[in-house]
Amino acid sequence: MASFSILLIYVKSTPTWRHYNGELVITKLYEGTPLKLALEPTNEYDPFAIKILGPGDDMLGYVPVYYSRYLDEAVKNNTYQAYIERLGPIDNPQIRVMVRIKGVVSSLANVVKQIDQRIKSLAVT
Repeated sequence: MASFSILLIYVKSTPTWRHYNGELVITKLYEGTPLKLALEPTNEYDPFAIKILGPGDDMLGYVPVYYSRYLDEAVKNNTYQAYIERLGPIDNPQIRVMVRIKGVVSSLANVVKQIDQRIKSLAVT
């Protein structure tokens, strides 16, 4: 098993934030708000899509596609924590919500092992 910790930043100007009425949902959020992740296998763009849901299952957005394939195992097995790490000020559209996702995924263990072996081999040469 390998641990992971990912910080996702959602900005006011992104289509996802606007589409899911992020500015209305943000009134229900505070630093530390627990979030739920939900698989969406019928998503036409990403078969490993993972929705990020706030209180009352309000849609906040998606885990970026470059993470979703590796995190689906953690969501299936419920071996993750997701929460609001920080909220940005309303007048700063660059950083509105910072979401932290932590967990354990066995599929990453092999990747971590390969990286460690590669680092050791480079140190020897």
